[in-house]
Amino acid sequence: MKNHRLQPILLTVCTAALLSLPLSGCSLFEDQTPAVSASKPNKAEPTIEQQPSADEDTADLTAASVIEWAASEEPALQPIDPAAGAQITLVDDPRFYASSPSKTEPTGKQLNALVTKVNPAAQTYLIRFAEPMQRNTVEQAVQANLNHPSKLYSTLETSKSTAAFVWQDDQTVKVTITPTVLPNTPYARLGYLVDPNGAKTKTNQLKDNMPIFSAILDLPKQLWRLSLETGQSEKLGLPAAYYHTHNFISADQRYLLLERNATYCECDRDPGSIHDLYDFKTNKLTRYNLELYTSYRGPGKFYVDRRGFMFAADSEEAAKVAEASGSHVITVELPGFIHGAAFSKDFTKLLIALGEEEQKKDFDFVIYDIGSRQTRTFAKALPGYAEASQVDSRIYPIRMIDDSQHVAILLGDGQDLAQHWFRYDWTTGKIEPWTPPATPGQEGYFDFTASADGEYLVSFDKQLYQQDQKIMDIPDHSKGVWMPVSDQYVALHEKIIQPATTATQPAPATTPDKPQPAQNEYSVSIVDPTSKSSKPLLSGMKVPVDLVGVDPTEKWLYLMADTRITKLP
Repeated sequence: MKNHRLQPILLTVCTAALLSLPLSGCSLFEDQTPAVSASKPNKAEPTIEQQPSADEDTADLTAASVIEWAASEEPALQPIDPAAGAQITLVDDPRFYASSPSKTEPTGKQLNALVTKVNPAAQTYLIRFAEPMQRNTVEQAVQANLNHPSKLYSTLETSKSTAAFVWQDDQTVKVTITPTVLPNTPYARLGYLVDPNGAKTKTNQLKDNMPIFSAILDLPKQLWRLSLETGQSEKLGLPAAYYHTHNFISADQRYLLLERNATYCECDRDPGSIHDLYDFKTNKLTRYNLELYTSYRGPGKFYVDRRGFMFAADSEEAAKVAEASGSHVITVELPGFIHGAAFSKDFTKLLIALGEEEQKKDFDFVIYDIGSRQTRTFAKALPGYAEASQVDSRIYPIRMIDDSQHVAILLGDGQDLAQHWFRYDWTTGKIEPWTPPATPGQEGYFDFTASADGEYLVSFDKQLYQQDQKIMDIPDHSKGVWMPVSDQYVALHEKIIQPATTATQPAPATTPDKPQPAQNEYSVSIVDPTSKSSKPLLSGMKVPVDLVGVDPTEKWLYLMADTRITKLP
């Protein structure tokens, strides 16, 4: 979806009357309440406490990861809704459960179910009923409904699954589902239903409105690492899953914050999120039964985990997680409402847009020191609006991107898709409007990632800049990550390859009802801005890969690839 940026004319005029702030030269904003030093953060280096000593052991990352829960215990099973009559829980991860009654149209289409992606390996589900059931009718109903996923989505094909039952009592049964048709391409349209509707109670009552768990089978992603020195690759022991976001966090990049959708929907609604935290030092995967944020919007009281994420202080589970996390977590409590909070690049400070909950614009800019708990406030320094969703009523956190020299802040005008950028300068302590570099014709939308020292940036439209000056194009660039110390950039390239045609080998036949698809080819290169050159690292891959990041020693590149890959080229 393309945005269109209006020139921020009113923001280029210095006017004390509009902003009610003292001005210096042509800088629009200066701090009025210097309570804490907001000097330029250090380059993202580990603090003394974070740096592992030379004799500390690091776990074998190729071994199976240890899985634990953030609150020190697995989430308790939820009470059964009497109107639903049952609850269906994925045993491997009880954060996924179906608990709502299913509603059925006269056509037989199920309108209400938990729909989510599930690993195509055999999975066990726990079905708990509100009252004793006739066991044979439960098994018959599950078997009858199992291979009809098109009840939910007409495009889904059956995985031809089988079911095995282990009863604990007349109200509790474990069902193990084993698909016999497995996905072999991304976005495969396979699935099955765990659906006990049609079963009868001990009193012979037919149950036809119980929950449904709809499993969508797709290729999960596996974590790999590739040596930047030898080119050797290793598959790591982190369980394969459907993570779509993976961010290195903490100053020493010890942790990987992972996110996947809680539900699956062929629609524009928010699917919700499930979060895990992976520790590269201990090879532990910590599961969280609440949403985690690297960019937070919500009440002024919230929790901050020093490792690099935040979560709302709005539940008993959040309090348990905060307590179990020990010194990692602090409670932040600011007057008002947080319209956007993000970490500084060195993870020592929070960058906050603060106001009242109903406030639409003219937010305070606050720098919060995580160590000292002190704040520095720039009153009414952000005169634009937060970005709003175009498909529902959601308001997104105000974006703040720290490149270690400046904090880029994105605001809108509240009417259309115009972008207004500002930058806070760590050296001068001033906030000024910023016009980012952009390719002619692409001014309407701008996004970027910056090198470790903030000297270089790569824009969303495949351009490499040194400050505001374009250096080079990065062809077929789809994503990239910066080295954590040097100014080198690791670029992922995605190229569409049309079916080949030669004199002796014509292209495969294409018909209107069966078009011959093009194929994507993936490669990875290292771009050096100083020499304006690049060198290949991986090439000719037909299976999708995704870049995760480079470790602090710049010896390992971490990637996600689907489980068809047995070895990186």
